[in-house]
Amino acid sequence: MSDEKHTLQKKIEQYVIQEITRLLPQETSHMDWNVNISEMGIKKRLLAKAIENQANIQLSPTIFFQCETIAELSAFLYREHKNNFSSFLVDQVDNLTNIGVVSKEEQTISEVAVDKDIAIIGMSGKFPMAKNIQQFWDNIITQCDVIREVPKSRWDIDQWFSPQKLPNKMYCKWGGFIDDVDKFDPLFFGISPKEAVWMDPQLRILLETIYASIEDAGYAKKIRGSNTGVYVGTFSRDYWDEIARRNIAINSSYEYTSSMNYMLSGRVSHIFDLQGPCMPVDNACASSLGAIYLAVQDLRRGKCSLAFVAATNLILSPLRYNAYCQMGAYSASGRCHTFSDVADGYVPGEGVAALLLKPLANAVRDRDNIHAIIKGVAINHTGKSQSIFAPRPKLQTNVIVEAWQDAQLSFKDASFIEAHGTGTKLGDPIEIQALTQSFTQQTSSKQFCHIGSIKSQIGHLEAAAGLAGVIKVVLSMQHKKIPVMYGYRNPNPLLQMEQTPFLINREVIHWESERRIAGVSSFGITGNNSHAVIEEYEKFPIQLAEAYPTIFILSAKNEQQLEEYVFSWRTYIQKNKITHFPSALYSLQIGREEMDFRLAIVASNVQQLQKRLQHYPQQHQDIFYGKIQQRDIMPNNTPQKSLHEIAKSWVQGHNIDWQSLYPEQKPWKISLPTYPFARNSYWIPKNNEVSSDTNMLLAGFPSKRLPAYPHLPQHYVWEVQISAKEEFIHQQKMQKNIFVSAGVYIEIITAAARQIHQKSIDIQNMRYDKILFLSKNENKTLQAVLHETSFSIYSIDNDDWQLHAHGQISLGEENGI
Repeated sequence: MSDEKHTLQKKIEQYVIQEITRLLPQETSHMDWNVNISEMGIKKRLLAKAIENQANIQLSPTIFFQCETIAELSAFLYREHKNNFSSFLVDQVDNLTNIGVVSKEEQTISEVAVDKDIAIIGMSGKFPMAKNIQQFWDNIITQCDVIREVPKSRWDIDQWFSPQKLPNKMYCKWGGFIDDVDKFDPLFFGISPKEAVWMDPQLRILLETIYASIEDAGYAKKIRGSNTGVYVGTFSRDYWDEIARRNIAINSSYEYTSSMNYMLSGRVSHIFDLQGPCMPVDNACASSLGAIYLAVQDLRRGKCSLAFVAATNLILSPLRYNAYCQMGAYSASGRCHTFSDVADGYVPGEGVAALLLKPLANAVRDRDNIHAIIKGVAINHTGKSQSIFAPRPKLQTNVIVEAWQDAQLSFKDASFIEAHGTGTKLGDPIEIQALTQSFTQQTSSKQFCHIGSIKSQIGHLEAAAGLAGVIKVVLSMQHKKIPVMYGYRNPNPLLQMEQTPFLINREVIHWESERRIAGVSSFGITGNNSHAVIEEYEKFPIQLAEAYPTIFILSAKNEQQLEEYVFSWRTYIQKNKITHFPSALYSLQIGREEMDFRLAIVASNVQQLQKRLQHYPQQHQDIFYGKIQQRDIMPNNTPQKSLHEIAKSWVQGHNIDWQSLYPEQKPWKISLPTYPFARNSYWIPKNNEVSSDTNMLLAGFPSKRLPAYPHLPQHYVWEVQISAKEEFIHQQKMQKNIFVSAGVYIEIITAAARQIHQKSIDIQNMRYDKILFLSKNENKTLQAVLHETSFSIYSIDNDDWQLHAHGQISLGEENGI
């Protein structure tokens, strides 16, 4: 054999191993590449199809009867198709240099191939009229109309709206809005109530959404301190616009910086102690797919082991809304009519979403909760077009082709495209033209690939649009359904859809395909183009030993949130079928943070669990709950205890080595209800609440500064009004009684010291003198008395002042960055 022939045949052999490795249905730490291909556990028809598409050849259905081993198949491919492989493998050299046939003892997955595939292992989001992605899917599949007029809580639309396109007036007053954008649980993240008021709501909701994706992935116990990247798509600062528009005074550095876009990524990395790359990504409407691109590249290069891709878009100020009306971008009809003959622009929509990404081989190895696979990504820029806002079909075509090349897939494999689809008469036809030019490079088939856009239902989520499209595609793959594109009636005649590879379904259809593969596009207003290729992932079943720890556990920061958690689980079990009970228990045991208020239930199946959850909080021999007494550092000798002993021990605060209870096979992690955050409103003051020295919000409470007492001339006195109705007070309970926690006192003292001294302070030797209990709706007046070195906090009761806390303070540096 000549050297040239030997080299090419070796490359073909390496290529075949790479394709087989990609199709392996389970973790393969050792594989004998000399065994019959039929014994490797792969779908041979998928292997044949991949080889056909990539090498542009045709294989007989009987090929694996002729060629039973890798060596035989490689020799056949060289003999019959060496010209095709000679040209095809020129572009594959870099990917194949580390691939080789080695002994069974030496072979591992990481040595077989450079794995470019990236798994989505955590997924969460909030969208118009959808508090989570399950509600998002329900709205999609039932065609729920989520577009409405601008809520009065945002701004008075009557003062801004005019159906005529007038200067400084809005001709559009509709959009897709998230409920409760003012609600937050700051104490969960160690954030003070006062700082929460100034923090951009995009960041608040982002923190909660990131945490939900961590729980969805089952990584709450091990994410902190990890080499995890954070990439956040964003481009608006509406909250800061409102602060400026209302002329609200800024009194400290964090009041200014809390609304900066760099805080969106930076605060996430800080709070969760994530030590990988960290950056906001602002490419307008292409921001979130651009964030996916950066995350995928860093994961492939080993710059991080995990990566969060997130995006935010909230509509909080009339200024941006008005500006886009002046541009003529928004729809006067109040709907995004994608690909329609009545298309007249888009309506904006709100959304906050997050994905947790990980290299696929590692995710399979760790039995992660794999939602789907990112196969390929690409970004580019339009360059110099007719204007900064004008698209160029050629550059859109280029980015789509590059993404599918990166995925090493053919357009013949595509069965769905989630289009950018902003609903403009010229923009939509340009996008269809670009897609058609991409597909026709490889196929002349017509109307075989479905196309749609989520924008027709929820509006254009701008910086978060790409992630909304990706999540819609992933959910469609999981449910094996292609939804209807909301409101679509008649096509834009410029599209000429019958001459393209694309068709729009008018009813929900079952997604029939051996491999469900889709593309997602986002095109930014200033020329940033992006495209991603997504493939479904089907988990193989896990066979567990008959005995496994049938202990259901939940925990929360306080009693009220634990009760809400239980309620969410009751609802979840009623509405959803848990197909693998051990996976549900395992995901909770090893994947959720263990907080102070705990519930453990011994239940051998879903039906038993459902009954026990209805029984809680009544006493039962299988139910254990309460607040932990102490935390153990070292795990107990768990396997030697009974299930009831383990459950009781965990509720008391002992450290359980849950992994040791699965000595053989471990289940997959799965998606389950996530933590129910406390809901309390934090918002910048109305115009008549603007801070002053004598009447202000102190640490989130109404307050005023009083004159110094005659007998304490060197002291400063602040009077503060608190209420048991405030969530961060109401959630502090001791045997059902509401009490004021030390955290509230610390916030009041810290805020007052900043106002008086314009410096940070350290609180030392704080002492509780008397616990302050409150009835359900009670209001109470507190007085904080400060000296340069000490403080005291009092309440008034029947004209009698009671001391509740006192301590020392030391002044730090002047406020600054």
